Amino acid sequence: MIIAEQKRKENIAEYLLYMYQVEDLVRASEFDLDRIEETIISQFDADYATKREMREWYKGHIDMLTAERKQKLGHMNILNDVVSELNELNLKLLHDPLNKEFKDIYDKAKANVEALRMRSGHGTESDVQLALNGLYGYLILRLQKKEISKETKEAFGSISEWMGRLAEGWGRQGEGETRRRGEGERGRRGEGETRRRGEGETRRRGEGERGRRGKRETGKEGEGEMTND
Repeated sequence: MIIAEQKRKENIAEYLLYMYQVEDLVRASEFDLDRIEETIISQFDADYATKREMREWYKGHIDMLTAERKQKLGHMNILNDVVSELNELNLKLLHDPLNKEFKDIYDKAKANVEALRMRSGHGTESDVQLALNGLYGYLILRLQKKEISKETKEAFGSISEWMGRLAEGWGRQGEGETRRRGEGERGRRGEGETRRRGEGETRRRGEGERGRRGKRETGKEGEGEMTND
């Protein structure tokens, strides 16, 4: 949970790869929450409340994988949605005439992505999903300390560079959205403050006018009393 939140903020591609690993850890633990707590959560140097949150976080993913019937294979829908959005961003950047550098980096990786497509047999998957699948397999090989050829390293180096640039684009897009929301919120606050000030000023003017009327009325009553006397 802690690592996932940090990675999502810093690099969306690394976040997805981390979450793929979480899915496999849940499967390896046979969806046993107590086993996950013993083998994973207990390894974190965190207070009791944080570990309870982590337990609930893993429970949520167990529930999602179960509900989506992905106990054996497949990724959670929430991750697939992110990949779809990331693929849309990739297409947007590729068609941006001002972003030639991104297209050049993509073109270097394209042949290696197509090689992944042929080996996997997943002809209909997006380039982004194929790249993530390949990078996850490459990550597992490294974690297992398997021997990796120079050609494979170079191939995944080009894919990693492309995905890194795509993740940067995602980050900038998120920053822009956050900024727009912040400006919108400040605008609404400003309008609210102006409205409150206007209402307050109107109220004060009304009270002042009523006060002056009251004084004039009192003065007239006093003059009437003196005349009657």
